[in-house]
Parts: sequence; C-alpha cells; structure tokens
Amino acid sequence: MRNLLICVVVLALALNSYAAVHEAHFSVTDGLTNRTVTLETGDILMCTFFGLLSTGFSWENKSHPEHLKFSGYLKQEVPPNNFIWNYSAVSAGTSKLIFTNGEPWIPTPADVVAVDVVVKDANITGRL
Repeated sequence: MRNLLICVVVLALALNSYAAVHEAHFSVTDGLTNRTVTLETGDILMCTFFGLLSTGFSWENKSHPEHLKFSGYLKQEVPPNNFIWNYSAVSAGTSKLIFTNGEPWIPTPADVVAVDVVVKDANITGRL
C-alpha cells in the first residue's frame, strides 16, 4: 500500500512538472486591450497590471471563472507588476476574466479589460 501511495505522489509531481506559466500583462503605456490566452490543463496564468498605488487608482478582479482555479493575489509597490492574480487551468473549456481599474469611491471604473481564456485538455493535446 505504501508503494502505491509513493507511485501516486511521484506521478502527480511528474504531471505538474509539465505546467507552463503564461502571463497577460496590462499597463496604460502598453495598451489596455483585451487579450486571449490559450492554456492546457495544469498550466498557470498570471494576470499582471501596472498601477501606481499612490494615485488612488486600483485594479480589481471581477471574475468568477468556471475552468480556472484562483491560486493567489499580490499587491505590491514594486513595478511593473503592482497587481498580480494567479490562476491554474483545471478543466477544458472557456472562461472570461474581467478586471477594472479606478478609484474605489467612484462607482464607474476608468478602465475595464478582459482576458478570454481557452483551456484545452493536456491529455488530448499530447503534452502528458
């Protein structure tokens, strides 16, 4: 039984070692245009945003994706990635991530961007 458990753990680690990391970066200077990203199950998506925290503007995540699992958030003073949201692709399908930028006391955001995410099954695409 112990050998079976060890085999399962080793297999899980091996499968995770094939994960690719993708980044969708947004900043005013690079353009706030919507993006489309294609992932395979197990891949990681980092949505990163430039924003000066001292201005009062802040990026907010308005997303509830079906095929992605939220795995972390970071807000920091160090540019260029002042706001970072991480997701893991967990199942095949399409999801939309929506982020807004604005001042919290004003109801209408100054900017809205979206990331259309297509997740393909890694077993079918042949990576695993």
